Amino acid sequence: MNINNENKEYELINLKFEYPGIKGGVTWAVISDLSMEELMEKYGDELLKYSPVILLSVEQGEAFKDFHRNEHKHDMREARTKLPINYNEELHEFLGLITSSNVTEDDAINKYDLELLRESIDSLTAVQQRRIKLYFFEGLTFREIAAREGVSTKNVYKSVQEAMKKIKKFWE
Repeated sequence: MNINNENKEYELINLKFEYPGIKGGVTWAVISDLSMEELMEKYGDELLKYSPVILLSVEQGEAFKDFHRNEHKHDMREARTKLPINYNEELHEFLGLITSSNVTEDDAINKYDLELLRESIDSLTAVQQRRIKLYFFEGLTFREIAAREGVSTKNVYKSVQEAMKKIKKFWE
């Protein structure tokens, strides 16, 4: 979102940023309580370089800001909770294939040694198996798993890390 800091009576939003691939002539939105006539009367010279524009109410502008704040919070939360784990690249590729929406779990398993995978997962404790499935197959973060199970994030992280070490032994 682009905000005009020089003037508090209106804000600008680049719609190409908000909607990549937007088609048509309008690429800017003006957020203001003023009418289009009042805006053009007061700030016509400034707004001319953004023309054509659409006018949005302050409430609609707040919706854009709320969306960006929530997206930023989500990105920051994910960056904090997705802790790196050292594990075999083949296993990472396999787990990545399964979480991909284009490949079914069966198709991905057929690409690798099914028995070896089953053995490696069966060697895990029930808790490790559940957490591996939640993390890799359901895409939950360590923090989300911890909240669901009522344990610390560190506990979940260590459990998944140990499980990955066990699985890696089968892949060596």
